[in-house]
Amino acid sequence: MSPTHVTNDKADRIEVTYACPANHQFVMIFAAGITAPATWDCPRCGKLAQLDASDQVTVTDTTATDIAKSHWDMLLERRSMAELSDMLSERASNLRS
Repeated sequence: MSPTHVTNDKADRIEVTYACPANHQFVMIFAAGITAPATWDCPRCGKLAQLDASDQVTVTDTTATDIAKSHWDMLLERRSMAELSDMLSERASNLRS
């Protein structure tokens, strides 16, 4: 079995701030290059929030995010293939006895 390789090719993102009539503010993240909706349901109270025109849309830096690793990749960081093979043989012999 070969290790799983995960790429970190994430799209550029923008953060958009919305303000609802109950004075709640929240940020939604969208793909860069789209026009953000003028309204969005407030996650706290459910009222219709308006796009906050005073807040500038900023591009989120995606280079500082962690690369997702599979369980197998993390296991290979801690154990060699020889160790894993020995452990598997030991467990299999325990089950057979």
